[in-house]
Amino acid sequence: MATLWAIQALKDEYDVTLITAGDVDLTELNRFCGTCLREGDFRVRQAPVPAWLRRMRGAQALRSALHQRHCRRLAGEFDVLASGYDPCNFGRRAVQFIADLGWDPQLRGTYFAEDEGPLGSLPGRLTRAAYHTLCRALTQRAGWNTFRGDDILVANSAWMAAVIRTRWPSSRVEVLYPPVAFRSGPLPWEQKEVGFVCLGRIAPEKRVDAVIQILSQVRARGHAVHLHVIGPMDGSPYSTRIERTCRANADWIQVEGMKAGLDKERILTAHRFAVHGWAGEPFGIAVAEMAKAGCLPFVPELGGAAEIVGCPELCYRDPPDAVTKIEAVLKSDALQEELRQKVQQSACLFGSDAYTAGVRRIVGLLGASTSARRDREWALAR
Repeated sequence: MATLWAIQALKDEYDVTLITAGDVDLTELNRFCGTCLREGDFRVRQAPVPAWLRRMRGAQALRSALHQRHCRRLAGEFDVLASGYDPCNFGRRAVQFIADLGWDPQLRGTYFAEDEGPLGSLPGRLTRAAYHTLCRALTQRAGWNTFRGDDILVANSAWMAAVIRTRWPSSRVEVLYPPVAFRSGPLPWEQKEVGFVCLGRIAPEKRVDAVIQILSQVRARGHAVHLHVIGPMDGSPYSTRIERTCRANADWIQVEGMKAGLDKERILTAHRFAVHGWAGEPFGIAVAEMAKAGCLPFVPELGGAAEIVGCPELCYRDPPDAVTKIEAVLKSDALQEELRQKVQQSACLFGSDAYTAGVRRIVGLLGASTSARRDREWALAR
């Protein structure tokens, strides 16, 4: 989402090229991200990744390595370079928009749950270490998921910026909250269902199983709440287990599957509450969408999501603490109203206007004057 909005921010000032290893369906991307890009607003350069590899589940690291190798080869053609997700060593100074911390082995071990089973559908019995060694080799001395000391690192929360500064003390780090496109206005509070939503990828680090357990304990205390699980069930061992648990509790859990655009917004705006499970998530677009929808999201106190809600009453340290705080809010209409006003004020920070202005400011830090307008080439790798 942030990548598309960065293009939106710069398309009138620069000749923008998107270097990608994926397919670009502009209609679908605009629908998903809330952008209004048109053919001709930017160019697309496809990295030479075979079609079968693009579709292969579990091969993200290999796709990323081939993509980054291609970006380094093209770097000399452009005036300004940026990576829109994981760091990419272009061999020249660049802007690195960093969305999460999973690319760094040390930080991944701290903040990510390990994937289950073998490395997806990759052939053979490659261990994870050997697989990543292969990916590093493919980048040809560029380094894989690395950056230069003079790059500008852009964190998507103050929490992640602090983690990056601790890990790389000499790096320059800027904070820019991602854009949250939400077209629907929240329903009046009295019209919302007294239920919860859980939104995001169905993956181990998202801890959807913990969310279900939390709300199960809330129900055991006499609160007849229900849950909508929104996210793609992709057939992985984890999502299969979650789907099985949801079916076993179909009287109060509804699996919505993947939702986007207005379909997603209708579910979010119809409910008063939400629960997020990932402790240590750098930001949490899903949480920001919940806040924009008028939900009260309960989130872990570790990570960037706590910055989104801005209320200690909605931030929990562990599942038992979450149960206690949820029950306290459910029992108090006055507290709900107080928190609702605070969350709505906080949600105003995550608009597209603030993000696009921030992108232009950060590009300016590289000495790329926007007064040059469309005679400058700006490449965004994603």
